[in-house]
Amino acid sequence: MPRGKRKVVTPELPISESTTLVDEIVAERKRNEEDITTWPLKTMRDYIKYNEKARELNKKLKIERYELIPCPKELHPHEKVILNWVDGRSGDIPIDRSNHMIDFHEKITPGQPVSLPRYIVNYIQGKSTAQYDRVTLPDGTEDTREVGRIPRISVRTIYEEDSL
Repeated sequence: MPRGKRKVVTPELPISESTTLVDEIVAERKRNEEDITTWPLKTMRDYIKYNEKARELNKKLKIERYELIPCPKELHPHEKVILNWVDGRSGDIPIDRSNHMIDFHEKITPGQPVSLPRYIVNYIQGKSTAQYDRVTLPDGTEDTREVGRIPRISVRTIYEEDSL
């Protein structure tokens, strides 16, 4: 039994909203057609959009024509923290993280307050050593499984009140 065509219902927007929406769509299409190397990279969002588009074009071209550009650490949101080794070592904490999001290579002195990008703080919190144990499965067999993680670096956030 043939079906009729569905009616496409478009919500009616006020004229000012619909023109800005059209302008945004036209600007996005122009931006997609132009060379991405001319894009202004001023905010973190610009870097993320550039890297997404570069990945898409590199995949389409099947070559790495557009290099991924890491966002400068000054544009990342920062957090004030104190880092310490969990095992009591006294040496500096080396932090080396370089990818499409950030290029960060520093040594942090333990116990000193330092302002780090939130991306790096999350990376440090994820650094841990796996803890394994023998687990008895419901069918009676035993298996070695990861039962927990022991952090290597303790991260303590410093909260400051606004002095306004």
